Order: sequence, then C-alpha cells, then structure tokens
Amino acid sequence: MRALVISGLCLLLQGVSLADGSAKANCERSQLRGLWEPANGTLAVIVSSKFDASMNACLRTLRIVRQQDDQSVEEVYREEMAERPIGIWPLAGRLLTIWGSGSAFWVTAYAVDGTTVEKVLDVRPKGFPEIEFLRNGAERLIFSKYDFREGANGQVEGVPTSADVYTWNGVQYSKKSNVPWAQRFDQ
Repeated sequence: MRALVISGLCLLLQGVSLADGSAKANCERSQLRGLWEPANGTLAVIVSSKFDASMNACLRTLRIVRQQDDQSVEEVYREEMAERPIGIWPLAGRLLTIWGSGSAFWVTAYAVDGTTVEKVLDVRPKGFPEIEFLRNGAERLIFSKYDFREGANGQVEGVPTSADVYTWNGVQYSKKSNVPWAQRFDQ
C-alpha cells in the first residue's frame, strides 16, 4: 500500500483587486481565523489584513496565538507580509502555509518547539507542492521543476524534469535536490 499523496490547492481567501476603488474594503474583508492543534495544545491561526494607501497595497499579518478554554492567552508568533494567503494546512505537528506574490509562491512550514513557534521551512517555488504522507507519520513536500518548450500545437508547455524533495525527520526538513521527476516518490 502506497502512502497517501495530496496534490492541489486549498483556497481560503480570495485575492484582493487593487484595480478599482473597492481595494480598501476588499482588503479589510480578507480575514481568516482557524485552529491548529499540535500535540502540546491548541493554537489560533489568524490572518488579518490592512490596506496601506501610501503603498497602494494590502498588507497581511499572520499571528499564532495560544488558546486556553477557547480564549486567546498569548501570542507566540507574528509575521507581516504583502503576499496573499492561498492555502493553510495542518500537517501533524506542523502548519504549512502557501502565499502568492504574483510571480512565485512562498511556502512556509512552522513547528512548535516547547512554547515557541519556529519556521522549519521557507522556500519560493514556482508551483504548489505535492504532499506525500509516509507510514511513519512524517510527510514529504515535493516541488517539481519544469523545462518549458514549444509543444506540438505551438504553445509553450511545461514538462516536469526533476523535483526538490523535503522530508520531515522529526526535527527539520531534509532536502534532496534535483531528484529525477519519475523517482520523486521513491524513498
């Protein structure tokens, strides 16, 4: 039996159009709140947005807050960014986030170490990861690399050639670069 593989997109927030006069209202409506339950407690994951007129940009703040009895007690992580959230997934004791910046994605994984939250992966791929859940409870994040060439119909198409594979080892992600694409699920 193979490990479970998930490939795709979990869309949580719509992009904010800055092209019209509703940019500020759209930005400030783009809020997200959910729960992450690693082994040592419950954490609220909050993405708030604020429109900055001087930059003509919607800026986001990711906050991770310790919960007790359904109440926020202590902020344990904060990060500000201009990218828009596309997907957020809990991966066992880790939290995987994908943000869009227009030309690339920002893929970040966070883990709880005692009472603090730390980044354990921060990469800028051109596409979404495939997520492979291993039998031992760990996961592998697989980022395909493409060779772009003209196809039979004259249009440019991407052909996967290799992948960077990040495997959780209990403490951090270990990376294998340029794995042949057909072998990206081999252990």
